Amino acid sequence: MENKFKPQMTFDEMAAAFAEDNPWFIPNNANVGRYAKKHGYMKIKQMINKVIVMKYVKA
Repeated sequence: MENKFKPQMTFDEMAAAFAEDNPWFIPNNANVGRYAKKHGYMKIKQMINKVIVMKYVKA
């Protein structure tokens, strides 16, 4: 089994990991955030070129 978690992940990567583990749920902010927190990540919002990028960082 390959390691799907990286030290820093975007929301889309974390949502894909969530969907792989929980195929019966539709990924949204609440359940992906809960999934990330359960695996030891914290949410970071960063502005890059006037666009807010949300990513998860291993705490």
